[in-house]
Amino acid sequence: MTVSPELLDKDTFSLENDYEFERVLANYRDLSNQAGQLFVLIPEEYRQVYEQLIYYPLAATANLYEMYYAQAINWKSENAKIVNQAADKVQWCFKRDSELTSHYHSLNDGKWEHMMSQTHIGYHDWQEPEYQIMPEIRRLKPEITLSKEVDKSIVIEAGDFNEKSQGEVVWTEISDMGKTVSAITPLPNTIIPSKQNFVIYDFETVSSGEFQVEVFLSPSLNWNSSGLIYGYQIDNEPEVEVNFNGDYKGELGNWQAERIIRSITFAKLEQGKHSFLFYAKTPDVVLQKIVLHFGEIKETYLGRNHSDFINSGLI
Repeated sequence: MTVSPELLDKDTFSLENDYEFERVLANYRDLSNQAGQLFVLIPEEYRQVYEQLIYYPLAATANLYEMYYAQAINWKSENAKIVNQAADKVQWCFKRDSELTSHYHSLNDGKWEHMMSQTHIGYHDWQEPEYQIMPEIRRLKPEITLSKEVDKSIVIEAGDFNEKSQGEVVWTEISDMGKTVSAITPLPNTIIPSKQNFVIYDFETVSSGEFQVEVFLSPSLNWNSSGLIYGYQIDNEPEVEVNFNGDYKGELGNWQAERIIRSITFAKLEQGKHSFLFYAKTPDVVLQKIVLHFGEIKETYLGRNHSDFINSGLI
């Protein structure tokens, strides 16, 4: 199933039939992982030769397959979030290719310098390009969405924000972190965040009255001895600020077992469209999900399922 790097592109393997691209990529991931595991086991005096002959060819080739697979997804999907994440992956892999090559050329005091200098990305015919050309990608503007109430609950995944502030501190999504989809956290964590560093979620209710605001957070330690604080504001109502781990004393319990902290507060709402502004007052607040419950909380291990979305541009 091997294709030389020069001939590989986003159309080489099929995304439509037999999961072909996924199967090939999975094989290269496995080979690269095995090569990395073996690297740490062999005697140190053999490691540079091992990198030259085995690890670099596998890791660099696997990285190219990752890049072209991401490019294929970037052009196939019409989901703005998937398209943009795939574009980020292509850029990351393109940069990593040059980093892997530079490291290879530094091995054994530069013994193999320039051995991998030939261009291998950006071919359109038999003639090699003058320099590496990053694969073409596209980006889509995310649709403006409203989280919809379903079965007396509104479920908002952390990464599904409609707006976020810009500045020194920016809320950054961490894919696949947490119990469901992803998590977000304010970065860099060397700067104290404030309400000026926020994300906003738009949602719509069909219910009115008192409801519970359940916030799912990663179990960060209270490293500052006083606790970590998040806050939120619904529409123009007063801010609510919560110290969610100030009482933690290092004891074993549900936080470690479930890898989640569930924080609950109460509020009131009228039926209609609303905005939920979320912010942190301390670094290392890691948000995974927000669930608004009208009535009794229906317990599940992962939290309620993701609410349906209303495309506000169409409805």
